[in-house]
Amino acid sequence: MGMLSTQRRLYLTFYALPNGRMVAKFDTVEPTGAGAMVAMVSRGKLTKDFRALEFEIVSDPTKDPALRGLDGKSAYELARAAGYGGTMTQWLASLVGTSGLSAYEIARELGYGGTKTQWLASLSVKGDKGDRGDAAASILGSVTLAETNIIGISAGVRRRVVTTSFDLPTSAPLILLPKAPPPTGYIVQAAWAVTTAKPRELTVDLTVPAITVLTSYSIDCWVARLNA
Repeated sequence: MGMLSTQRRLYLTFYALPNGRMVAKFDTVEPTGAGAMVAMVSRGKLTKDFRALEFEIVSDPTKDPALRGLDGKSAYELARAAGYGGTMTQWLASLVGTSGLSAYEIARELGYGGTKTQWLASLSVKGDKGDRGDAAASILGSVTLAETNIIGISAGVRRRVVTTSFDLPTSAPLILLPKAPPPTGYIVQAAWAVTTAKPRELTVDLTVPAITVLTSYSIDCWVARLNA
């Protein structure tokens, strides 16, 4: 078979097959059909009778047995190669560990001497009731915040001084708790004792609606002292 050392033009053409594969074809004659084509010049030696070379392109080696790698050994086969002498059934059984101890069995090993029923009952023992905590506030008594035929044209805080039927502490913070929801637009904000010289006079800040024309209100409140 003679060899040609002169440079020759080669044409590389790609064709798609119906089965989804690709075919690459080297040819010394320029193709006339459709297909992706690359023209190149050979630098090596070609045989005198070289005409064309055609081969399939496989993009997924697993689809072609010739390109797919050899199947690897199973875990059992690797264990056998490492010296394990039992059957596959014995090897599979060896992978299952023994059942662990239950909590009751562990308690028995640690010295518990009762039955399982007694042990379960011991888990639901209720502890002693704790001491009662101090109340957050102490109710001192009640007052009524009331006005009649008031006139106002802007929202704001009205300050009232009311007289109670009980002495008020001047050193502890006070709060007023409405016994029922106040009328719409009225909010009780703050309260404090006036002076030690007047232990039964209470100053109260109250938010009122924006417009009040000959309006009356009455709000019954608990007076409480916060226990700091």
